[in-house]
This record gives sequence, structure tokens and C-alpha cells, in this order.
Amino acid sequence: MRISYKLLWRMLVERDMRKEDLRLAAGLTANMITNMGKAKTSAWKRWLVSVKP
Repeated sequence: MRISYKLLWRMLVERDMRKEDLRLAAGLTANMITNMGKAKTSAWKRWLVSVKP
């Protein structure tokens, strides 16, 4: 299944936020944000597994 982050990037623009603001608010790493920009999901999946109780 392909993941698209277009809606997320559009919301950032609407809220006058930068990717750095998203990174800090969500507790993500810079590499994860970069991979999201390239539509890669591997780091994102690892992060989801690590935050599950």
C-alpha cells in the first residue's frame, strides 16, 4: 500500500508550520521527516512499533 503525505504537507502550509515544527511537536527525528518527504515508510513504521504500549 502506498502512503502519501500530501495532505500533511498541505496542512503544515495552512497552519504556517515548517517541517521542523512538525518534527519537534511529534518527537520525530530529522531522518524520519526526510524519508516522509521522499515517501519512504520504513522509519515511520519502526517509530509506530516503538510507541505502541
